[in-house]
Amino acid sequence: MGEPTEAALKVFAEKLGRYSNNVGNADQKVNPMGYAETLSQKVKTVATLEFSSERKCMSTIITGYEGNSGNTVLLKGAPERVVAKCSTYLDCHNNRKSLSEGDK
Repeated sequence: MGEPTEAALKVFAEKLGRYSNNVGNADQKVNPMGYAETLSQKVKTVATLEFSSERKCMSTIITGYEGNSGNTVLLKGAPERVVAKCSTYLDCHNNRKSLSEGDK
């Protein structure tokens, strides 16, 4: 269901989910949606800001991601709009670093 890009992102997430400790030893051939099902039990959607041509992005606010009790924003859209909203990034060692205007 949905757009081809959405389906491709979902398949990509499932493939990455194979390496998640949250899923355990689930057999992807038996249950190919195991990662999504595990996440849907833990993560709840708080609100969604649909895509608009003005914003050129879509935002979903969730709670429970990676065990956090606070809210997390998932944002997708035009790269220049997404980067403009960022103040930090994770480097290849998973360290949070500041994102300067020059870096953007």
